[in-house]
Amino acid sequence: MKSSALIMLIASVYSMTALADDVGNIAENSCQMSVNISTIFVPLEPVVVNITLTNPTETELYFALGRPSLVYEIEVLDIDGVAIPLTRYGIKEDKIKDGKQVYRSRLGPKENFTEQIVLSRFYDLSLYGKYSLKFKRRIHSTDTIPAKYLESPFLQFEIGGNAKEMPRAWGVKP
Repeated sequence: MKSSALIMLIASVYSMTALADDVGNIAENSCQMSVNISTIFVPLEPVVVNITLTNPTETELYFALGRPSLVYEIEVLDIDGVAIPLTRYGIKEDKIKDGKQVYRSRLGPKENFTEQIVLSRFYDLSLYGKYSLKFKRRIHSTDTIPAKYLESPFLQFEIGGNAKEMPRAWGVKP
């Protein structure tokens, strides 16, 4: 009698572990993050990135909302693979690691969430050239399962342009 109860207990613990792994895999394998950025910016034009989280599953997922420095791991590199320095504002934002300014948000089944980040506020993108960037964000399926990371591939963009595009950067119609 005791051995059958022990076997049932082991089987139920195993099935709960398998269920937790399945829910964790839903967050990791089914939730999608897309990052959209223009490929060419003229100097002084704000570099804006649109990030969309999509939950195509029937399971609720959770993610953090807050300052980009608290929510994302952002990597911006120049053409030689050298990390781009933060701006003064970016340094100030990066030093603020107050968890009270991060809020938990729900991404329901079949829902999308889109946000914009002005990347040029955080990184010094004042020089002409080609750049690449990558975003990383954590997503949770439940409170009891560790977060999984969603990671974008490296995306390319360029700061440059010809003389005809320069007035657009200064807000003047050509």
